[in-house]
Amino acid sequence: MRRFISGLDVRQRKFMTDISSFLMMFLFFTSCGQVGELNLASKSKGDIVGTDEFVLENVEACEEMTNTGQMQKAQQKITFQDTRVETGLASICPFTSGGEDRDGNLSMEEGQMRARYEQSQSLQLPANAVICDVQLSNNLQRFRYDDVFFLTFNNYVLATNNKSSLRRRLTPMRVGAMEAGGTYDLFSYDWKSLRTAPFENVVDDFCLGKEAGLGACTWPITEQAGKIQFKWEPEVFIRLTANSSQKQTFKFIITGDNDKGVDCYHEKLELDVHVNYYLK
Repeated sequence: MRRFISGLDVRQRKFMTDISSFLMMFLFFTSCGQVGELNLASKSKGDIVGTDEFVLENVEACEEMTNTGQMQKAQQKITFQDTRVETGLASICPFTSGGEDRDGNLSMEEGQMRARYEQSQSLQLPANAVICDVQLSNNLQRFRYDDVFFLTFNNYVLATNNKSSLRRRLTPMRVGAMEAGGTYDLFSYDWKSLRTAPFENVVDDFCLGKEAGLGACTWPITEQAGKIQFKWEPEVFIRLTANSSQKQTFKFIITGDNDKGVDCYHEKLELDVHVNYYLK
């Protein structure tokens, strides 16, 4: 999965008609193609989400584009600007004076996620691009934030310092790790479900796929300056781009509880994204 394999003979693959053989071949080709929501860990062989035909077609298309020199590469730096610099405001969190506003923010209350500030950055790819591989990483950098953050891709949570809120407020999708085996939880971000969830200034970190060896993250506790770094294996993003017709979008959401002066603040964060794709 860390490298696209293109050496199998086409004729050898064609006779792999039963699903068991298909799954073995899929392990070789996971890093290529929009592979669909394959849940190998929790689904029976006859109940896989996304048909074998769908996956095979995408796998073969990516291999063909690589072999014929039609695979294209893109590199992009995703920047989430310092929120004070971006807004020009001393008070960033959009707290209400009572009730909720049209964006679902609430009034101040200590120790709860009450309001948030969101930033969005999309991958700059042609409209007819079909993604075969995504790799994201960032250099170790200094970072400070207040209070709780969520980093998402296509609305799925990649990382947060409030794992407890995910477990208590959202329903996970249990998915399989194709290369390393095992499973990991996938959460769809939903502010209205997460708001009012409590948090503490302690280590309570969620890094997507970490328990399956697919993610490695580090960041400081809220309100403290420290080093931040993210790295995920390509198969994480392959899954999250599956069947996605909209723009491939990263978001950084920062929340606050009751301090207008510092809540919803974070320093600048830069991410390096490398994409392999072909034009359909």
